[in-house]
Amino acid sequence: MGNILFICGSLNQTTQMHAIARNLMNENNCHFTSYYGDGIVNLLAKIGWLNFTVLGGRHKRETEEYFLRHNLQVDPRGEAHSYDMVVTCSDLLIKKISGANVQYWYRKESQNPRESCITW
Repeated sequence: MGNILFICGSLNQTTQMHAIARNLMNENNCHFTSYYGDGIVNLLAKIGWLNFTVLGGRHKRETEEYFLRHNLQVDPRGEAHSYDMVVTCSDLLIKKISGANVQYWYRKESQNPRESCITW
């Protein structure tokens, strides 16, 4: 059993990440976080300058409400656990999660599931 972190963006992206997680929850500990930034990006998000993006405002609020409605395990910023795998749905900011062996980026556009995930 491993720890997997899902980094969620918009509400649409969050539902996609949850759908992927449902297939992994029986054998893994799945945790969720809304999209976040570090350094100057984090500062700009905190003061509201990025409320028009998934880093703040309506998008972040909707994502966090979704987590609550669906009783998902939330780990803000992925800091509470070590992760074996990280799955994200946006290349807005590529997050390096400490301890993660594999990180995946999910692309909805692809019709071929093998082309849907990119490993880095």
